[in-house]
Amino acid sequence: MTFTFPSLFFVWLLPLVALPVLIHLINLLRHRRVSWAAMEFLLDSKKKNEKSVRIKQLLLLLLRMIAIAAIVFMLAGPILQDHWSRLFGGSNVHHVILLDDTGSMADQWANTNAFSRAKGVVENIIRRASRESSRQKVTLLRFSDAALGKPPEILRQVAADALVDKLSELSGRLEVTALGAGPLEGLELIEKRVKPEADESTILYLVSDLRAAQWQQSPAIAQVLERLNGNGSEIQLVHCVDAAHGNLAITHLGPVPGQQVAGISMRMAVEVTNFSDTSATNVPLAIEQTLPAASNAELHEMAALGSIKIARIEPGESVTRSFDVTFSSPGEHVVAASLPPDAIELDNRRQSVVEVSENVPVLIIDDGGEDQSIFLRLALAPSARVKTGIRPRIERSTFLRSGDLDRYHTIYLLNISELDQQEIKNLEDYVRAGGGVVFFAGAQLHRQFVNDALYRDGEGLFPLPLSSPATLLVDRLDKAPDVQLQKDHPIFSRSFGDSSNTWLQSIAIRRYYAPAKHWNADDDASVSVIAKLRNGDPWMVEKAFGAGRTLAVLSTAAPLWHNWGRSDPSFVLWALDTQVYLGAAKVARPERQVGEPLRVDLPAGEYQPVVGFIAPTIPTVEPQQKGDLTQVHATQSEADLQRQVAEYGTVLRTGIYEALLSPIDGSSEVRRFAYNAALSESDLQTLDQGQLRQILKDVSFEYLRAEDLLVPSTRQAGFPLAEQWWFFLILVCVLVVEQLLAYFAGYHRAKKKDHRR
Repeated sequence: MTFTFPSLFFVWLLPLVALPVLIHLINLLRHRRVSWAAMEFLLDSKKKNEKSVRIKQLLLLLLRMIAIAAIVFMLAGPILQDHWSRLFGGSNVHHVILLDDTGSMADQWANTNAFSRAKGVVENIIRRASRESSRQKVTLLRFSDAALGKPPEILRQVAADALVDKLSELSGRLEVTALGAGPLEGLELIEKRVKPEADESTILYLVSDLRAAQWQQSPAIAQVLERLNGNGSEIQLVHCVDAAHGNLAITHLGPVPGQQVAGISMRMAVEVTNFSDTSATNVPLAIEQTLPAASNAELHEMAALGSIKIARIEPGESVTRSFDVTFSSPGEHVVAASLPPDAIELDNRRQSVVEVSENVPVLIIDDGGEDQSIFLRLALAPSARVKTGIRPRIERSTFLRSGDLDRYHTIYLLNISELDQQEIKNLEDYVRAGGGVVFFAGAQLHRQFVNDALYRDGEGLFPLPLSSPATLLVDRLDKAPDVQLQKDHPIFSRSFGDSSNTWLQSIAIRRYYAPAKHWNADDDASVSVIAKLRNGDPWMVEKAFGAGRTLAVLSTAAPLWHNWGRSDPSFVLWALDTQVYLGAAKVARPERQVGEPLRVDLPAGEYQPVVGFIAPTIPTVEPQQKGDLTQVHATQSEADLQRQVAEYGTVLRTGIYEALLSPIDGSSEVRRFAYNAALSESDLQTLDQGQLRQILKDVSFEYLRAEDLLVPSTRQAGFPLAEQWWFFLILVCVLVVEQLLAYFAGYHRAKKKDHRR
């Protein structure tokens, strides 16, 4: 305990406390002995009550001394020991600070945010440690550094003025990273690298928002803390938010499967999730898209496309809305969606890079005979006036041997009798990389070739072994349609999902290729029968193969073994939807989030080995500004010697990143990548002390709120006693008791009784 005015306590306390004793002694000296007969009677009475009177007088004297001592004590300004004093008491202390700088620490309320409070706690710890006479060391590690495998920002540095100056410089550039990470990596790094020394005690401060999602989903956190406890570390969990705040976040933005072609309207979907305990109503969404630029290498400006209003989002629920967008030129374009500001602004804006093509190239392999390719080509691309964005190319099967298959979104095989080993290998490599292949049966299809070369006991592209062509007999008593299919499947939902149309009833199947008798679709998890015939035999069978898919239609593409497509448009709709479904992997772009690496994979002989990366500056709704250029030298890929990889590193900021490529022909090329806030940081539900103790059952820790450590520098030695309400209450009680005791210990003339009637 210290005093603001120690002289009042040490110089004046004893004389002032002795004042009531002196007054009492002076009063005793004023009495004179007088012999008086009546006094003898009073002395006898006094002797009987002398003990109780003396006790009252001594108590009264003691209370008066306590009252004066309390007043002097209060005026001396005593400062009692607070949490700071308890932490820094002792000899040598190592203060290990694990600072949460992930996206959720941007949580803001009442002109402050969680990260500002966290930095204030760190500053107070280091400043207070620098004023201690005993040896104090400090280690500072951020969540982001631990997640990236970086060393601590400050490691075992002595708390002195130099460290305080370094902290001031460091605090100015510390910012929330938008990274999604928990405390586990940091705790494990501390356990490995920050070993306690023999002559010091260790205090571990975990300065965070203590979000429920991180702690409840990672039991390993409790295990590491328990081991740190066992090594003698004192655990301090510092909670930096005042309460759990509601938050809306855009959790998805991207194209709906379809043709992404210049000049043709495409549909996009945006999803908003309500991370709060109350419903959100009339939620506005602002939509933006890039304007055309003079060249694809230039940075496109953003222009408002419109707005969407979501009437209601229930707590914990997600709502998806769709909108249409059209780009007049091919290339990479940016679409952005934004929410109004709330607790966290990092997840209020989401961007998506859409790769728009001049057209969608598809390959139709037709070895002739029945010439079915014309019917399929007209279904995919009817005429110049009816734009589907699809550009079919018809070739013979020999094209598969040397053609560049990767540029085609889908490959259709018709009238195929046989393929050589190189053609089969090229097809398999194409599908493994995300391509889609459709096989149509017909008179030229050889069962033995399919079973031996394409099916290969389930290892090949073809989803099932075949028996021989069969006839679907007509049963006039059975009114069921010839085809039964999964109406919710993407390739059927638009054509046959509406129960009111009769297109399915009008399809008549005459011939088909029957499956081998021993085959059972349930034996292969990658295979599914999506359409059956009336007799139970499969008609369309789908198979997942690598990153792509194959589809076997056990009838002809043209209405030769059936009448499908002659009198209704369902075949055209089916063909277009099948193209979208199987070609989706070719146009799909992964949704990237902060914390993931950025790399560019290039053919080794087609590009210069130096790639320039441009990172965004501060992501806002304003037109994006170009950041600094980082040159990276590409290295040979270990997986494929014919390719080279340029590694930018882990991304820590949201926005659009650009990779500047230099083809060997002297031209320039730009690839864009959208990185958004980590989805794990949007749920702001926190844990209280009781919930933490349930999770950390065997861990000894102290739970603190940030305000417990955010005290002014003038009060870091403790808290003034004179400012505590309970001290004044005690003083008032002492004075009241003193007055009551003085009343009962003194002499008071009895009131005269009134004898009047």
